Amino acid sequence: MSVKSTESILQLRIAGMRCRSCEQLLAEAVSSLSGVKAASASADEGMLTAFVSDDFDLDVLRATVVAQGFVPCDLIGGNGHGAQQPEGEALVVPMPVTHECQDEIPLADGWTEPAEAEAPACRMPAPNPVTVVAPPMPEARESGTTEGGTFVISGMTCASCAAVIDKVLGKTPGVVSANVNLASEKLAVTWDPAVISADGIIAAVKAAGYGAAPLNEAPALSESGHIMLAITGMTCASCQAVIEKTLQRLSGVTSASVNLAIETATVDFDPNTVGPDEIISAVKKAGYCATLKV
Repeated sequence: MSVKSTESILQLRIAGMRCRSCEQLLAEAVSSLSGVKAASASADEGMLTAFVSDDFDLDVLRATVVAQGFVPCDLIGGNGHGAQQPEGEALVVPMPVTHECQDEIPLADGWTEPAEAEAPACRMPAPNPVTVVAPPMPEARESGTTEGGTFVISGMTCASCAAVIDKVLGKTPGVVSANVNLASEKLAVTWDPAVISADGIIAAVKAAGYGAAPLNEAPALSESGHIMLAITGMTCASCQAVIEKTLQRLSGVTSASVNLAIETATVDFDPNTVGPDEIISAVKKAGYCATLKV
């Protein structure tokens, strides 16, 4: 049986993304739009990719991108009919694909079988959207009393980082209000002590990929940073040397050591100068893949 796909893939160039937090913020916002099946963003490529329905409103997408603090640019690709796309105009590329379905193929996450389908549909799997998930917290009744405090945050590189921390804490049970100041690298929080403690707030920030400490402990936090990365793509000692030299030349990195046998990199750095996102990005630009080991 021949089945024809009814979805379209949209690829839009985006200006202003700098790190993984930017990717998370934009992909989550676009994924929540009506008519969007799934979305992913890449800061390295400056690209947003979304699987959308045929009646999707592109003006809504542009407005959403702008609302998140980014600039929508041209869309990459052609419309399949040889027509010239006007400069600056977003482009939806229809993806009609005909397949012969002989065996049952499981559908990707987020897809549902049409109600009138007589046979399993062959679908192009959509990219998994990047989402921000707050750490699970134990359920507790609110006491009606609140406490407040200021924390120093490390690892932020742009406004999207601050927005991610704001969003994570906004979803954390017991947090009444949270305000992140990127310029001063400080977080002001009000919370219900019957539900969450200061340590719980620090754990939530760390789960989002950043460092946090009470204001009176700030010197201990800002003196030095230490991370371990999992590295993939190395095949020989030359690869190891390239990554070490790349990291050692990065401003703010005080030492970097790469272990080829266990595929890890240990990095000491000044969090006031450089953050984990920039360190990971430097490894990627050198041609390898790096992820934070916890």
